[in-house]
Amino acid sequence: MRRRVIKFIIAVDADQDGTNDQSRRIRFENQMLPFMSEAYNLARWFMKKEPDARDAVQDAYLKAFRYFESFHGDSGRAWLLRIVRNVCYDALRARDSQRNMVSLDEEDGCRSS
Repeated sequence: MRRRVIKFIIAVDADQDGTNDQSRRIRFENQMLPFMSEAYNLARWFMKKEPDARDAVQDAYLKAFRYFESFHGDSGRAWLLRIVRNVCYDALRARDSQRNMVSLDEEDGCRSS
């Protein structure tokens, strides 16, 4: 089994002094980045394809960072994995709805044949 290293970079806008965003970023990294392999494994299980899983993890971490101030707890594992799960559900629903769409041009082409 090949192991892949996933890197995650957080870019934030600095406040006037930059300390608030800096401390928030450090707290986020310390609490959430240790769960990245678990987040990826969960996304891989849902999405079945590696590129889709990587996209889902990236989206989940961005959402987690955006709403990190609303997290209040000891361990962020369950919170983060719930976000990963919801991102995967949304992506799968979007994928299924695109498959089920039939354009009017395709529909007309089928009738004229």
